[in-house]
Amino acid sequence: CGWNAHCSFGFCQCNFGYYQYWGQCVSNGGPRPEPRRDDPFVSCQKNADCMVRDFNLICNTNITVQAGGRCECREDMKWNANSGQCELYLDVDCSSFTYDSPVSDIVEQAVNKTLEKQEENGNSTTTTTTDTTTTST
Repeated sequence: CGWNAHCSFGFCQCNFGYYQYWGQCVSNGGPRPEPRRDDPFVSCQKNADCMVRDFNLICNTNITVQAGGRCECREDMKWNANSGQCELYLDVDCSSFTYDSPVSDIVEQAVNKTLEKQEENGNSTTTTTTDTTTTST
């Protein structure tokens, strides 16, 4: 995955203390890479050719009949031209949901379980619902 990053569930993510900026991991207060607006889907021979641009770009050598291939985002990711990097893409239509839509039981159970674990670990959490706001420390 490159410098200051690790693989998690098949995607490159920045290590603790770093954040993703233009497809690279940078430390807080550290120098930021220059934004690039050129085409990320260039010819390549190996993954390293693509990862110079974004750590989630890989070299797909199965799309051409000639030597080499073309850079593309990892599976289940798409290029976001605004942020200049590959990002997780969930092909989900949420247009029928609003902030006032009822939460499904399974989602509510998952949230409650997560909040309980955070509380056990001594993390402070604030939960806001349409009815109440609860703060626990």
